[in-house]
Amino acid sequence: MRSLARITRQSLYYRLIDIAFVCQLFLVAAWLYKRIAGVSAVDGLLYYPWAVIAPIGFFLPTLLVFQRWMRDDFSEMLWQRAAGTVLKALVVLPIPVMFVVAVAVGTRVSVGLDPASDYTASTPPSFGDLPPDLAGQLLGHIYSMASLWAIASLLFIFSFQWHRWRASR
Repeated sequence: MRSLARITRQSLYYRLIDIAFVCQLFLVAAWLYKRIAGVSAVDGLLYYPWAVIAPIGFFLPTLLVFQRWMRDDFSEMLWQRAAGTVLKALVVLPIPVMFVVAVAVGTRVSVGLDPASDYTASTPPSFGDLPPDLAGQLLGHIYSMASLWAIASLLFIFSFQWHRWRASR
C-alpha cells in the first residue's frame, strides 16, 4: 500500500476520477431503479447511500473539470479527448432525443392522451408574483439547465474513463 507521502496530485486526480465514476454508476443505477419500479423518490435502502453519493456524484466531476493543476501531460491529453467527446455528444444528442420525444408525444396525442395533462393536474410553481405560465417556463429552464449539467458531468467522467481505458490497452 502506498504511503500518503508518496501520493502525487496526478494519482489523486485519477483516484478522484475513479470515485466520481463509481458514484455516477450508482446514480445511473438508482435512476433506472426509479424508472423501472415507478417510484418518484429514492427511498428505502437506497435513501442513505443516495444522500451521501449524490452530492459527490454531482459536484466532484464539476470540480475535476477545472483542476488543471492536478493533471500531468498524459491526463491533460485524456482530458482534452474527453472534452472533445462531450462537446460532440452535446451537439449531436439533442437531435435523436428531440425525435424520440416528438414520436412519444405524437403517439400519446394519437391515442387520445393529452401530453400537457401531467403538468396541468399539479399546482403551478410559485415564483412570487409571476404569472403561472411564466413560472412554469422558468421552472422548465431551470430543470433543463440542471439536466444538462448532470448529463455533461456524466459524459465527461464516462468518456475520460473510456479514453483512459483505451490508452492503457
